[in-house]
Amino acid sequence: MKAYQKVLIGFSAAILSGGMLYLSSPPLDYSYLIWISLVPLFIALIFTGLIAGILLSILTGIVAGAFLCIWLLEIPNMLFLSYFAIVFYYAVFIGFFGACFNIISKRTPRLRVIAAPCIWVAIEYMRSNLSFLALPWTLIGHSQHQNIAIIQIASFTSVYGVSFLIVFVNAVMAEVVLWLFSRRIRATAQQPSLSVIIYSLTVTVIIFGTIYLWGRHQVTLYESNTSDLMTISLIQGNIPQNQKWDSAFRHTIMERYRELTMQAAEEQPDMIIWPETATPGKIGADRWVDMSVKSLIEETRLPLLLGSTSHGKLEMGGRKIRREKNSAFLLDANAEVIDTYHKIRLVPFGEYLPLEGKFRWPKWLVPDHGDTLPGTEYTVFRFPKGNFGVVICWENLFPDLFRRFVRNGAEFMVNLTNEAHFGKTAAPYQMMAMSVFRAVENRVSLLRCANTGITAVVDPLGRVKGKVMDEAGNDIFVAGILTTSVPASWGMTFYTRYGDVFAIFCVLGGLLCVLIAVINPRYRTSFKKSLRL
Repeated sequence: MKAYQKVLIGFSAAILSGGMLYLSSPPLDYSYLIWISLVPLFIALIFTGLIAGILLSILTGIVAGAFLCIWLLEIPNMLFLSYFAIVFYYAVFIGFFGACFNIISKRTPRLRVIAAPCIWVAIEYMRSNLSFLALPWTLIGHSQHQNIAIIQIASFTSVYGVSFLIVFVNAVMAEVVLWLFSRRIRATAQQPSLSVIIYSLTVTVIIFGTIYLWGRHQVTLYESNTSDLMTISLIQGNIPQNQKWDSAFRHTIMERYRELTMQAAEEQPDMIIWPETATPGKIGADRWVDMSVKSLIEETRLPLLLGSTSHGKLEMGGRKIRREKNSAFLLDANAEVIDTYHKIRLVPFGEYLPLEGKFRWPKWLVPDHGDTLPGTEYTVFRFPKGNFGVVICWENLFPDLFRRFVRNGAEFMVNLTNEAHFGKTAAPYQMMAMSVFRAVENRVSLLRCANTGITAVVDPLGRVKGKVMDEAGNDIFVAGILTTSVPASWGMTFYTRYGDVFAIFCVLGGLLCVLIAVINPRYRTSFKKSLRL
């Protein structure tokens, strides 16, 4: 095969894998494609050198990331260079996977089927937990958010268990393809034997079947033992982002929430919920906002959970600086504040500037940023019919943060969010898909209250039981009310108690596979040859 043909085939394989990664994710949700999405890339990695393998893997990441995150360009002041930097950052992790898989394929090919899912999960775990560089967006397991039976394994492993299963199936399928075309490809690819193929397929069927049947059993078991805690009304105000902080729209915004809240009160829920930063002023600091909220509660005589901003102080350089906090307030039927939660995990470069005062970020990368102060307490709101926790905006993407509220006694969870920044894009649907896993991991209901959508309730099995929708079926950028019962928690899961044990074992397993490949005495090829394209 000529050099240009190899390059063309490699590029085509990388682009095909990247395209399938995108197509299998929300909002398109061709989730069945995920089970073969990595096969082209895996085969390309087996037949290329290390440098070429890294470049092809990065190309796969760029193709997938560019489409999955294109909604970033809808954010005000988002520069194209900043968008590309995020996409490239996403792609680098897949490039790192490609390097590890390529090395193992060349040196210890018998390990590649089990090494692939271990390394992939290890890299996803790393990507999701790198301090202010954490990017837990669209992990490969999130594609299965509608596959209720399969995702039940997340109560033990978080989403990483689903990612492991997907990559394992892809690795086995790649081996099958290699065996089918073994007569047409060179022997140096170290094709698997028929016995290995039969063994791999048998193990795959057993593992997949066991997880699927166990998941179906969990669904049946839950439905025979379910009960409800209370009834709650979620308000989707649909306030355009360019109006939220414009003083000219203060009365319009509060009137919108008043109208929707009075409609919800007619159904006599136990509590009413407004989304993130719903009020056009600070609770406790803006007298007009305080009086408007108090007057409304006095009419409804119902507790209200709402998102707003509040003041906080930060000591920097020997002086105290006053900054805002992104907060959730629970007010009782007498309009008294029962408790408050302040957002802990802020959005880097959006709500705050990482390494502020220690590092100067270039303007082309960070044109603008907020000055929000993080909270520190995992507050559990005590309520007569069920205690609950609140996560704000993207905090819902971090499984370890989320589970801490459940460990502290939350019987259900609320996610207050505002995704008006992103326009009518895939972002709300991707956020919704990731939210499903938080419910399954901890076997708690999740109430998602969004300014422009998607406002929904997810039961402890990860099923979306209701959404705010208009008559045409639109669920974003519409105003509305969702009054829903809250299914009771199923008790603490393995994941709630012990966290990311599975992911950590994958990290150790991936490191072990790479180490075995590196020190393999049978591998005599020079380093220079291993870099060959």
